[in-house]
Amino acid sequence: MLTLNFGNGTVVNRTLRGNVATYICFSNGQILDLLPGIYEPNKFRECLKKLSLLATEMARLPYAERTTAIRAYHKSESQRIPMEEVLQPIAMIIRNKLSKESEGKNRKNITAGTALYQDTMVNETVWRKQAHEILANSAPQLPQLINKRIYREVLHTDLDDPYLGLGSSLFASYPFEK
Repeated sequence: MLTLNFGNGTVVNRTLRGNVATYICFSNGQILDLLPGIYEPNKFRECLKKLSLLATEMARLPYAERTTAIRAYHKSESQRIPMEEVLQPIAMIIRNKLSKESEGKNRKNITAGTALYQDTMVNETVWRKQAHEILANSAPQLPQLINKRIYREVLHTDLDDPYLGLGSSLFASYPFEK
């Protein structure tokens, strides 16, 4: 959990999950896969190990076959993540928020460990499924050619917005605003 205190009474509490995309690429820059958002360290290492093995196998294929295999991999992975698995982390977050509210305002915010676990769950299901769907239906990509789309559609962060969606929080109590 990140707390931004702007010194004017405005405090924003949020996680970093919407601000990170880790691209796993071949030596020519072509994207094999990506991990959207921030992960618990052990899960992140586990994902990277699996993707390293996949990259080693895919790198042995001629370029045209590799491109077809990558798209098939993403199609298969997007279908592997069932909708009920996508909805589980969302339901868990809603339950936690409701239980926090019912316990009263004296309880502290979710601990960083719990928030990171929830982020990892959402990233591995909801956002990873969306990333697989985009990559399954795209030509081979370099990160710089698809990055804005990934951030906008998967991570819900508009990279063209200089305030990354925080503008309303930053300027809500700006003293010179008319």
